[in-house]
Amino acid sequence: MFMFVGQAPGNGFITDSATIKKTGISDPNPFFQRLIAKPYVNQVVMAPHLYGPSITHMTSGYSGQALIDTINLSVGYLNKQGYCYQGKCTTWPIIVGETGSSLQDPGDTQFYTTLQQYLQTGDDKHNAISSVFWWAWNANSVPEPQPEPSRHQPEPSKYQPERVSECLPEVSISNDESQSTGAQFTATTAPSTASAATD
Repeated sequence: MFMFVGQAPGNGFITDSATIKKTGISDPNPFFQRLIAKPYVNQVVMAPHLYGPSITHMTSGYSGQALIDTINLSVGYLNKQGYCYQGKCTTWPIIVGETGSSLQDPGDTQFYTTLQQYLQTGDDKHNAISSVFWWAWNANSVPEPQPEPSRHQPEPSKYQPERVSECLPEVSISNDESQSTGAQFTATTAPSTASAATD
């Protein structure tokens, strides 16, 4: 995994030279120029991390058209126009590699409402994105903690996926990967017995 210093999570893929100069973010163009020359270029999936204001501390632009424009500029273009260099454009599939929230911040609710709409519908700058990894390991990304289990009961799930679906209509959240709801995308939380992976 690699990351670029950006304005907010996901912005490390901005290749627009005017935006890079204006904001002072890292330039990923050398990375993309090397990537498109690799024999495995068609096996790459772009997986930006997209978080709302409770994590990014954004004070504006985290919902509505401003957020859509930001995602299109940062990563959305990669699955439609692609990265263009020396007269050739290369596209990649995109998954949201990490996102999550406790959904306690009203700004996060606005962010995820816009993000859901963005992912489900394409526009002239991006194609719909059907895969999301919802990060529910940290305390700030679990919808609501449950009380500690009693000593005589099995441990209940620490996650409440139904709380997420209250804020994201038409999004199926399930602890059981075998269930299919036909939703545009499905987020799956890790069972409470999972062990933590470290970077």
